Amino acid sequence: MSLWADETAGARAESSAETSASSARNSASSAETSTGSGAGVRAAIVLAGGRGTRMGSEKPKQFLPLLGRPLLSWTLEAFEKSSADLVILVAGEGMEELCRKEVVEPFGFRKVRQIVTGGAERYSSVYAGLKALERLSAGPEPAGFGPEFSASGRESAGSGSEPSSCGLVAIHDGARLLVTPEMIDASFEAAEQYGAAAAAVPAKDTSRFVSGDGFFGETVPRERLYWMQTPQTFRFSLCLGAFETLMRDASLQAGVTDDVMVVEHIAGVRSKLIPGSYRNLKVTTPEDLVTAEAFLRARS
Repeated sequence: MSLWADETAGARAESSAETSASSARNSASSAETSTGSGAGVRAAIVLAGGRGTRMGSEKPKQFLPLLGRPLLSWTLEAFEKSSADLVILVAGEGMEELCRKEVVEPFGFRKVRQIVTGGAERYSSVYAGLKALERLSAGPEPAGFGPEFSASGRESAGSGSEPSSCGLVAIHDGARLLVTPEMIDASFEAAEQYGAAAAAVPAKDTSRFVSGDGFFGETVPRERLYWMQTPQTFRFSLCLGAFETLMRDASLQAGVTDDVMVVEHIAGVRSKLIPGSYRNLKVTTPEDLVTAEAFLRARS
């Protein structure tokens, strides 16, 4: 299987440095008022750049075996079965070939169109994926988003032989291998209607604030507290605009933990909650690996 080169013919020029946060807010406003603005290609960015330091393994966690397969292969399988048209896989520096040879090619993941190199921070890896999508969206067929690339069988947003644009993008942690096609599709549907959506689950345990000197303070109302998950899905133009602003202004980058935060704080668009699953855990520690394997066995 061939993966497109990072440099796609006809790629768009980089967005001008003068693009401001107000542009992102204008895009956000359009997303909130138009339910049809997400029409077009449904793309996914799967982040697989972690080193797995907390796993205590020499091998990055996304390549650790689970039921005889690399962990990452279970994640990509869910996207293969979903309504996503294509996947951009973001790998850690030096792990691009490992992703291709150990995961993408052996399992025949036809929706993975590019493997790109991520950055030092999560948000910079997301941005690398967004820019890859931007280049593909601007490229001529077959490098663009022509109707033949609508793998899910949905009708392309383009007319005639013109390449259609990227309408929606789902951003997902590669280490959340138990995501389901149904959850992915629900995120696309919600993002198409509201402009932004994310999976989350209700908090199970009592949560309290803690003072600087180590004493418990006020209890957080549990009924309004949710644990964030991925996929986090957005109208593509809205998400790209927010991340362009983020990457130009280092003062905005402090404390960024997820994509919902970026889109809300910069573009002013709140995300719609979609039901996640307690099984949709992010594998971070050896204990998580044991739990994920048990869930996989139960599912099969």
